[in-house]
Amino acid sequence: MQSFKTKCRQEPFKLPSMVDQFVKLKLIKMKNLLLLFLLLTGFSTLAGTIKVTNGNDAGPGSLRQAISQAHDGDSIVFTNASGSSSSSKQTIIVNTAPTASITGNASCCESDYFTLLSSNATAGGGTISSYQWQESGNTISGATNATYFAFAAGNYTVVVTNSGGFSTTSTAFAVTVNANPTTSVSGNASFCAGGNTLLSSNATAGSGTISSIVWKSNSGIVGEFNATYTALTADIYDVVVTNSNGCLTQSIPFTVTVNAVPTASISGTASFCAGGNTVLNSNATAGSGTTVNYQWQERGSNISGATNVNYTATTAGTYTVVVTNSNGCSFTSAALAVMVNAVPTASISGNASFCARRYTVLNSNATAGSGTINSYQWQESGNTISGATNATYFAFAAGNYTVVVTNSNNCSTTSIPLFDYINYSCSYGKCAHGYFQQPG
Repeated sequence: MQSFKTKCRQEPFKLPSMVDQFVKLKLIKMKNLLLLFLLLTGFSTLAGTIKVTNGNDAGPGSLRQAISQAHDGDSIVFTNASGSSSSSKQTIIVNTAPTASITGNASCCESDYFTLLSSNATAGGGTISSYQWQESGNTISGATNATYFAFAAGNYTVVVTNSGGFSTTSTAFAVTVNANPTTSVSGNASFCAGGNTLLSSNATAGSGTISSIVWKSNSGIVGEFNATYTALTADIYDVVVTNSNGCLTQSIPFTVTVNAVPTASISGTASFCAGGNTVLNSNATAGSGTTVNYQWQERGSNISGATNVNYTATTAGTYTVVVTNSNGCSFTSAALAVMVNAVPTASISGNASFCARRYTVLNSNATAGSGTINSYQWQESGNTISGATNATYFAFAAGNYTVVVTNSNNCSTTSIPLFDYINYSCSYGKCAHGYFQQPG
């Protein structure tokens, strides 16, 4: 009597003594088919009896057909040509291989760090005893869970083994890692009050194409879609760039400050007399930083060399001063119109000599020049003659006479001296020059 064992749990199988010779001759082939069945089929919860009545390799009643119909726990009974059954039964344990199919995001962004892969495994027969993840067929050390965090691009598979010792390798799952966009804000980090600064995102897609650009500040979203943004206020700005793969990058914050501009207002006498000047003061403050430069202008044109805090104007004109601080901020003052007033004219006329005990009348012959004549002051040898403040002067003594004429613009002129002398050649009672002096 012959017997054999399969790799799965079983009892020895003994051929019935009544089996015909043809069945005996085919036994080896049937045994092989049974072993193949045990390897390729799974567990079943249904139990029954299947008869083998045909000694051929195939066809109704054959062992091949019995194997194809068997479930876990079924009995296969061999019968002879007369229909009697074998006294021994073979119980077949059906071990089904596990199943596994990987799911997860097939692509991720560099900023995601990883993508979660799931094995979606079923045991088939028995229970799942192990998982082993692979990349391009190479075992990944320590990757023995039902899920795997993929940190790099690659072709991933998972080998699932059940308690019956059967294994299945899933179909490869390709993971692509998409490069993130790059961005960095550039531009002037400060500007002067009343101005602005142009910020650039300097964005690249990384992968795919750029799909959106969003500018933000501490106050929220301030601009969208443009690669540049014009900042009008002090704030902290950044830009978020997203590409067509859904990957995004946020720039490092960029701080923008607004610098106060200087102030300036010209003071000084707005007019002066011809031949004179007026000193103009800028009265400047830096605003921010320090004041580093002054530039005086006349009707908007720079005056060469006029770069001090004050300026001495010697001509009429419309003057401004441009003040610049250490932050590069400039301010132009309001204009100050400066006028030059003409001075009066004066020339003394009268007798240059007169007789003793007599006098001569001197005339100033003055014109105002500008404005009106405001005052006269006669002098002798440069010394003021008290009370001599009329347009004419009665000279009773020899001397060098001048007259100072002042107009309403406070411009003065001093005449050329007239030397008067006493003519002692005059005869008594008769004066060749001058007037008789009234008896004193």
